[in-house]
Amino acid sequence: MSAPRPILKLVPQPAAAPAPEARPDFATLFALYQPWVTAVASRLTGRRADVEDIVQDVFFVCARKLGSISSVADAKPWLRTVTVRVARKRMRLQRWGAWLRSSEDGLTELPYRGVSPEEQAMLQSLYRALGALDVDDRLAWTLRHVEGASLDEVAEACQCSLATAKRRIAKAAQGLKERGHAASED
Repeated sequence: MSAPRPILKLVPQPAAAPAPEARPDFATLFALYQPWVTAVASRLTGRRADVEDIVQDVFFVCARKLGSISSVADAKPWLRTVTVRVARKRMRLQRWGAWLRSSEDGLTELPYRGVSPEEQAMLQSLYRALGALDVDDRLAWTLRHVEGASLDEVAEACQCSLATAKRRIAKAAQGLKERGHAASED
């Protein structure tokens, strides 16, 4: 007896990679960028429990605003901005929830594959320190120093000026330094 075929295929895989200038459809954007959005959300939040919800919310926005994306090439920076916005909202809500509960619910739930126990401890310590920072500062620093985004890309994704992006990165670096983490500054 063979496995039953799915009744509904929600997101079909595209037949071939589209040209960068092609007008995107949802299935193409999801197939191309879902793993990347997942990785960005993971590194921004440091919480596995939030990643699926963030990715779902990002692609919900994508489905609603699909007409505003003019080409496949324009989708990646747009999706980065949406991912940052959704992560920021979730992180702020968690801060309020933690304040109301008067407890931290743990910011270091990500599995760190392929790293030594010492590196895992360092990453957990880093995400605890990042969790103590202002959300906007944390997002800017993470985009710059974990994602490797340029300063212009950080400003675009955070929807702020270049000067504000630089200030946020520097403020986060100072906060990390105060918490015992060496952080490069721009």
